[in-house]
Amino acid sequence: MTFVKLDRGLLSSSLWIEGDAEAVRVWIYLLLSADAHGLVTETLPAIAFGCKLPVDRAAAILDQFAQPDPHSRTPVAEGRRVVIYREPEWSVDIVNYLRYRQKDHTAAERVRRYRQRLAVTRNSRNAGVTDRNDRNALRKQKQKQKQKQNTEGSAARRAAAAAATSATETKRQGLEAVPTVRAVAEAYREAVNRKAVTLGMLEAARRGLDAGATVEDLARIARAVGAARKTPSLAPRGGLLAWALEHQKLDPDYVFRPSNVDKLVTEAEAVLKAAEPQSAAAPPDQYAGRPLDEVPFHLRRAEAARRQVAGAE
Repeated sequence: MTFVKLDRGLLSSSLWIEGDAEAVRVWIYLLLSADAHGLVTETLPAIAFGCKLPVDRAAAILDQFAQPDPHSRTPVAEGRRVVIYREPEWSVDIVNYLRYRQKDHTAAERVRRYRQRLAVTRNSRNAGVTDRNDRNALRKQKQKQKQKQNTEGSAARRAAAAAATSATETKRQGLEAVPTVRAVAEAYREAVNRKAVTLGMLEAARRGLDAGATVEDLARIARAVGAARKTPSLAPRGGLLAWALEHQKLDPDYVFRPSNVDKLVTEAEAVLKAAEPQSAAAPPDQYAGRPLDEVPFHLRRAEAARRQVAGAE
């Protein structure tokens, strides 16, 4: 529940004295609608509706608030009550909102009550104990209480961390007990050259398998990811794997995501095929122990006569 403080100076302001009832109503509505910094983000029709005024009348009143006021108590913004912003979105900024919101009207009363409590406390103390000793004792007591709270909090945090670790380990062991999940996670670990299978790999593998993907498909995707990490040019241009490489999204949670598996299976086949070593070219034909060049060429004599010959010749 929000509230706004109304300063008594409003009763002697130029708005109260020179303005009409509708202007005062709009002003109070703006104060109630503003956020903690004095900004009103409601639209003009909403403000007019809240004040039970026509839109053009509410707009005229706001324009009046935005004009300089020579009788204003504060010279900020030449006495303007509001600043109207139309970009990037329409809003009304109340100029002196924070000045009056942060004004403390209860300081004198609070100091009086504090002094009364302090006098009662001093009167109840033993005559031989000084104020300084009391303050030291109170400070030490607070320090002990704080240390106790910190100790209890640390113990609780350690217990919570131990419980979370135990739950994580139990979950990990349960997933590793499923052969298919373990096989997919192990294929990914080997492809990306990780030291051990993580819980994230196991969970991603389980989600991919639950969505209907086979162990072979997911393992093929894992091998393609490893090949693309070593040679990014293997990833098909414009594909998911190329995007994942560019944005560093090669984690198992992305590549085994059910919505990506079908597309990545196709891309993985292309990547793995391109990554296979190419067979050596066949040796050239031999003629009398010399390689036979099947590309025709010609000889040009000194008198510019040309005769066509073959490589074998």
